[in-house]
This record gives sequence, C-alpha cells and structure tokens, in this order.
Amino acid sequence: GGVYALAGSFISSTFDMGLANDFQRISWVPDDQPSDTGADSVRFQIATATTTNPAVWTFLGPDGTAGTYYTNPDTDINAIHNGERYIRYQPFLPTADTAATPAISEVAVTFGSDCVPPGQAFFSGLSGGMYNISVTHSGYQTINDTVSVGGEWQEYSASMQP
Repeated sequence: GGVYALAGSFISSTFDMGLANDFQRISWVPDDQPSDTGADSVRFQIATATTTNPAVWTFLGPDGTAGTYYTNPDTDINAIHNGERYIRYQPFLPTADTAATPAISEVAVTFGSDCVPPGQAFFSGLSGGMYNISVTHSGYQTINDTVSVGGEWQEYSASMQP
C-alpha cells in the first residue's frame, strides 16, 4: 500500500437550507473505519450562519465549542446552531498508521423547521434538470431515484418499507 498523510481535512460547500432551521443530527457513511487508523479517525465540526457570507465561519463540536468534535456517526447537533439558515461541515481524518486511511462516502444533516417537518426536506434555488436522490432511514429500505426539476414548486414522495 501507499503512504498516507497523518491527517487531512476539508471544508464543505455552503448549504442553503432555504430558511432558518433546527438542525437535528449529523451522520456519515461508513460508520466504521479500519482499526489501523486509530480511535476517532473520522470526526466533524459544524458551522452555521444566518447569511451566506459571514465574516467568519466558526466550526464547533457537540458541546458548542471549537475544542470538541462529533465522533459518532449519528449524533445530535448542538442546539446552538438552531435558527440558522446556512451550514458547512468540516471532517477531520487523522490516522494512527500511514499505511491506512479513514474514508467517508456520505454525510447527512437532518433538520426541521416550521415549514419543513421531520421526515421532509426542502431545497430552494435548484436549477432545472435531473437530480439523483437517495432516501434512507435506519431499518428501512433505501430508495434511489432520479427527479426532474423544472418548475417553481416540485414535490417528491417516497414510501419506505421496513
């Protein structure tokens, strides 16, 4: 195998949730990492804002400070982020062994608002075109589909089976 860096990180794009939200959980896949990478080889911090370009994006962990990290792949997001519209996440990917590397393939943030109840999602400002979607929930079948977006309002409904 190759030689990997001892640590890596990046900052996601800014996601516009459309309106102020209550952020609920962060999760990622895969939820387990090679044992050679060490404990907490995948960890996250989250930054939120009310405007698209705040002066500073402050990344915080589960206790609401910059000194902690979300280390479990299905964790409640600190309520300090509630009421914000924009979100970014920053994964940190350290390894204890440069012959092994942690990896993530998906990141999900669940949220709710007065307009968007739990179990629903709202996307604003999408350009017309085809979008691939994946609807998942623990204990239920995954639904993968393609949606054509072309008007001012679009609705998609997925019925999931356990």
